[in-house]
Amino acid sequence: MVGYVTFRYDDANDIHFAYPKWLVETEDDCRIWYQQFVDHFSKYGKKVDVVIVLDDFRIGPAIGSVWGKYRAEWIRTYTRFSVRVNGDRRASTFTATSAALYGGGYQEAPDVETAVKNILAWRRAEGLV
Repeated sequence: MVGYVTFRYDDANDIHFAYPKWLVETEDDCRIWYQQFVDHFSKYGKKVDVVIVLDDFRIGPAIGSVWGKYRAEWIRTYTRFSVRVNGDRRASTFTATSAALYGGGYQEAPDVETAVKNILAWRRAEGLV
């Protein structure tokens, strides 16, 4: 299934939101999924803060390690702070494994509001506001 990612920007908090609608099952899926993030975030010319809402995102059981490399690459390249919301058990496990092996962070929040609060707190802690 070729999916898509919808992006939204919260100007008041300077936070980007990504809503992937995907079932990633093959390496071709990984490449297409990854390129959607690259195409969107590369235009900013800097690392941004992102909340990734995973309500409609699934990973097939055999592709997690391959997907994890792609995931870590776009997260490391394009994000400063990122938080995942509503990942299912498999997505959370593969994300944690990917972060441990390749970097790119693994922060999760129970809802979008908490994710935004976390990003704002991390900015304060880093002296970015």
